[in-house]
Amino acid sequence: MSTVVAVPGSASAAGGVFAPKTDYPVGRNPRAIAVGDFTGSGRTDLAVANAGDDTVSILLGRGDGTFAPQVTYPTGPGPTSIAVADLDGDGRLDLAVTEQDAAGVSVLLGNGDGTFRAPREFPTGPNPDAVAVGDFTGTGRLDLAVASLGAQRVELLRGNGDGTFQAPVGYPTGTNSNPASIGLADLDGDGRLDLAVADDGIGTASVFLGNGDGTLGPRADFPVGGVPVSLAVADLDGDGHPDLALADDDHSALVLRGNGDGTFRPVLAYPAGQLPESIAVGDFTGSGVPDLVLANGDNAAALLRGNGDGTFRAPDFYPTGAGHFSMPDRIAVGRFTGGGRLDVAVTNAQDGTVSVLLNAHRSAVVTTLVSTPNPSAYGSPVTLTDTVCAAPAPGSAGSGSSSDRSSSHSSTSPGSTGSGTADSPPTGTVDFADGGRALGSAALAPGGGAGCAQARLVWSRPRPGTHTVTARYSGDGSHLPGPPETLEHRVTCARTVTEADGPVLATAPSTCLIDAHVDGPVLVPPGAALYVGGSTVDGGIDADGAAGVELCGSAVGALRIAGTTGPVVVGAPEQGCAADRIDGPAVFDGNRGGTEVAGNTITGPLDCARNTPPPVNGGSANSVAGPRTRECAAL
Repeated sequence: MSTVVAVPGSASAAGGVFAPKTDYPVGRNPRAIAVGDFTGSGRTDLAVANAGDDTVSILLGRGDGTFAPQVTYPTGPGPTSIAVADLDGDGRLDLAVTEQDAAGVSVLLGNGDGTFRAPREFPTGPNPDAVAVGDFTGTGRLDLAVASLGAQRVELLRGNGDGTFQAPVGYPTGTNSNPASIGLADLDGDGRLDLAVADDGIGTASVFLGNGDGTLGPRADFPVGGVPVSLAVADLDGDGHPDLALADDDHSALVLRGNGDGTFRPVLAYPAGQLPESIAVGDFTGSGVPDLVLANGDNAAALLRGNGDGTFRAPDFYPTGAGHFSMPDRIAVGRFTGGGRLDVAVTNAQDGTVSVLLNAHRSAVVTTLVSTPNPSAYGSPVTLTDTVCAAPAPGSAGSGSSSDRSSSHSSTSPGSTGSGTADSPPTGTVDFADGGRALGSAALAPGGGAGCAQARLVWSRPRPGTHTVTARYSGDGSHLPGPPETLEHRVTCARTVTEADGPVLATAPSTCLIDAHVDGPVLVPPGAALYVGGSTVDGGIDADGAAGVELCGSAVGALRIAGTTGPVVVGAPEQGCAADRIDGPAVFDGNRGGTEVAGNTITGPLDCARNTPPPVNGGSANSVAGPRTRECAAL
């Protein structure tokens, strides 16, 4: 008897993890499916065994989640199970297909271009219903394991390494056992391949431990109850020991947790919808925790999300097939879109189709914005770093980072319960802004810890004052966009002037006139940087060899800026620097750090010469009363 585990709140609507299905025609009565890269392109393809017309359908993947129309290849009579592996050691994937209406396995060797050679049959016991591939001898040559319904046994066909196989050796599974599905793994931790089989006639899972020489030890039976028709092997509870997951045709997913010595604990049963026919294991949410997915008679795929301890949540259902009796039969998982999360393909025996369900789940992220250094000195660059990490699962520690002499802020994207630290690092871009003004975008690159990536932007010359810096992560195919996150960044000046009756001599490294009134001229010697914001300078400004000059929203007399090594900005509305009024001539001569003169009102002439690069106006023309000469003609 199995213990039924009660789980809360089963969902019946398709949503959350998989997108709506897409159906692809295949042959009649498709009874098995497997995935593999048959072309060596890195794209995942599908192989489907069609019991109704004795063929295998090959659907080559395009790498974007879609598949080319089927191409069929003949098999023996009644193909009901299919395995994919390199059976002849040439680096190309081949197919092994059971012939349930005969007594054999068809082997179709691959050509490496998505095509296959004519089948070659190898005898088995009568009515073989399942096949799996593994190395039972430790020689590197692959062998076949076959479940023979007619003989009530499993059989090993030792491989010769060239795609051919020796005569089968049988191991009984018990009277009326009906061996239906095979899983292979090292179940006892001795480094040798073992075999587990689902016996749907007597409600057991039979385990045969491998001897490492191509033979199997005595059978051990573990009762599971119900009608176990499909079996998968995986570590479901994270203890390093293989566990068994079975599809029970009596409405359940069954779990046998392994002890690591080839024995198993009592079975637990989880509701999985009507008539589950097959089961597969994978991490479909990026949580680092195995989930179960089953094809069942509800014309749906049932997803049971794992808790990481070998227990599972209530199923979510995702429709498959075209009608109420599409008869979903076998299920396979793979990455159909390349580097995304695991997707699902289900055969529909009645419809003659395969339903493909692409993974649409996206995880939340934790983002941390840092500015370094903070506060910063005017004239110095600032590095903005946004660290984006997959959000931890509930109950685990969050992610974030900080560094000396920096300011940081972190936040978590809404709409997801988290994806765990095992999730792959986010990709995409981060957009940075200073208030409402965009600073630029930066792509994420590895960094910041496990499951994290970082985007860095150098903010070359923030202006004096307090800035509200914002970062926003774009999201990608596996991760939700991050929420806007902000921090305050402060830029200071070495010297600040608010009032002067006479001349002002700027001093290095920086002098700032903030909301100031200066009667006399402002002189800027070599090496000093000057910022003038919201100020009035009656005597004008004369800069020669300065480290940089910026005028924003100010009124000044005559203006001369020459030989500056850093940037020159006189009004730049698109940069958040308000236009200025120049009451007199404006001269820009021999500046080498870039010059922008934009949107200003100039009552005298405007002259520019020998500036590298030539001056620009950022799209905002200046109003100039006098002539515009030389490089200033277009400003």
